[in-house]
Amino acid sequence: MFRFALSLTLALLATQATAAEAEPRWMVTTTGGAFARDNDQAHSFGSLAVTRKIGRGYVSASVTRFGSAVRQVDVTLPSTYTIGFLSAGAVHGAWFYDGYVSLGRQHYKSVVTDLGERDVAGFSHSPVYGAGGDLGAVRWIGRSWSVTPSASLQWIKSRALRGQIGPRGGSEFETRETGVTLGAGLRVDKFFGASHGDSVSLRLTRFQTTNASAALSSGMRGAFNPSAQSGRTSDAWAEVGASATWRVDHRLYLDVGAVRTLGALGGDMTTGSAGARLLF
Repeated sequence: MFRFALSLTLALLATQATAAEAEPRWMVTTTGGAFARDNDQAHSFGSLAVTRKIGRGYVSASVTRFGSAVRQVDVTLPSTYTIGFLSAGAVHGAWFYDGYVSLGRQHYKSVVTDLGERDVAGFSHSPVYGAGGDLGAVRWIGRSWSVTPSASLQWIKSRALRGQIGPRGGSEFETRETGVTLGAGLRVDKFFGASHGDSVSLRLTRFQTTNASAALSSGMRGAFNPSAQSGRTSDAWAEVGASATWRVDHRLYLDVGAVRTLGALGGDMTTGSAGARLLF
């Protein structure tokens, strides 16, 4: 499911609970899907999160795993990321906010060239660090529509594996990548069904980053923008997203979503996802 603040999720769920239902305190979320840049192969991702509601706030722990690749003219350097997140947030009236810290590892795979595959010499993995937050407000229009403006800030520190050709043939080296990304967006939700448990939503978000190689896509809290550049390159792009939620019962929700970037320097990306949320 494309990323949005967990506190927004809990705020919306709170409005859907009936008086006869005990308000859930725990939520387990599982999500899977794939993303692909234009004219490039698709990469899969998966995530698992456990959330505990505490009063008007929450704490959450999650892990995300996904594949990505740095593509140069004569070489492709694929890798797999595994990133853990600790999040916390709260809801105060119409306002919600949350923040997170993350720690993970990038595992390098075999380098792909026109002559075939070869192992990476001297490198096997590198660390990934991050932190960020969201702030927004849910504005209700009648009983079945809501409009949610929001803003986000994200910091990422990682390394990127690069390829080079030397006197002895191909070799690899790492570059340190640090970036700050700002986002501002608007989301519209339409609720229907029993207790307004089903919904569809549309959102539009604008992003600006100091380094396209170190920007996480909002398609999921965990997929790097695949527009890796050789050197720090600022970028700005928009994202259009749509999603739908089906309330199976008062404890189980199913989600599907899609996100499309517009105007990214390294090519635009499409993400599709599906997931489930169990409340208890």
